[in-house]
Amino acid sequence: MANIPRAYSLVNNPIASLLAYEIAQIPSQPKVPQVVLLLNDQKKLSRFLENDSKLTIQKGNDSDYHHTQFMASHLPPVYSSGQVASIANAIFSGPHTKGLVQSIRKYCACFHGFSNILLVDPPAGAIEHLYRKVWRTVHSRPNLFVGVTTQRERRIATSVDEFRIDVKQGTLSLSISPVPKDFKHYTFNTTFDDELKRRHDVDLFKLLDAASNNESGVVPLDIRYHSYGELLLMRLERLIVESCTEPLAAIYGCRYIGELLFSSQADDMIRKMIKEQMRILWLTHPFLANIQNSGIALDCERLYSVIKKELNSGIDRKSVMRLKVDQLEATNVNELTGYFVRLAAYRKIDCKWNEAVTNLVKGKVALTRHRALSHKYL
Repeated sequence: MANIPRAYSLVNNPIASLLAYEIAQIPSQPKVPQVVLLLNDQKKLSRFLENDSKLTIQKGNDSDYHHTQFMASHLPPVYSSGQVASIANAIFSGPHTKGLVQSIRKYCACFHGFSNILLVDPPAGAIEHLYRKVWRTVHSRPNLFVGVTTQRERRIATSVDEFRIDVKQGTLSLSISPVPKDFKHYTFNTTFDDELKRRHDVDLFKLLDAASNNESGVVPLDIRYHSYGELLLMRLERLIVESCTEPLAAIYGCRYIGELLFSSQADDMIRKMIKEQMRILWLTHPFLANIQNSGIALDCERLYSVIKKELNSGIDRKSVMRLKVDQLEATNVNELTGYFVRLAAYRKIDCKWNEAVTNLVKGKVALTRHRALSHKYL
């Protein structure tokens, strides 16, 4: 790339940090890359400066550390005149809707209709929340894009501390799609070829493509582009699979999600949850009917089969939510079954099964924390 556009990245997630690092490794980048790291507050910025303004990557058991200096800020950029500067390209990520929305709202004055924002693995409901609370009119909305990784690929990068990431062998695949500025009038009438051509006009994608083609990068990147409808069906399938397995594994105390196979009650609950989730989705997202093959992809029996396959292949895979509960950490139940509860409440739809599971997980978290602090359990 002849002219390197500046990109901003919120580094509160190993994958987002890794993407920022790979963009910084593009051969045509200057010594101090045109990548600005957005940090949560002044204290984190001070710690970053004490770390010589570097992000550090260690690949597997490699004794050599890869590190690069970055520009960083904890406040929106401003011109010398004091006027808030525009952000044309940004990457945001976060495990919880509330935190992600707050991070984006902080820089809201920097975003305009031409801004390109990539949301990496956004929690369910985050985009709807942004459209409802932050960018309420179609004309005020920037160009949003969703980037999705699989659970297996998210294990490639793990944070050792806030400015150091350990990376395992493997390729990081990122599936990207544009997000419509208006869901109500979304129809599946834009061909993939049209969206593919559009991507070549987006500076943020030029950076990602250049990083993907950089043979000297630390981690190989595989950037794949999809239509919004195609990627949405993939995201909804993953949401339903995780919401029907992880909360139940936490409630039943399953160390491995495959243990749910040995409970007929869990099997019955999974069927009820799927049926209820699909009824809520079809009622709250009528535009799903406009997406090609949505009836097949979101068929209840097909989704049940996908979940059974997931459980059979997860005999030795630990439950993430059960681990979070045991370690007294916040769970993402609000982004799983809790998402369907919020949708149902907004439209006044019955949601007894998913609501019961959500409340049981929250109750288990509260009891586990109480026991950890009670002298009776010492």
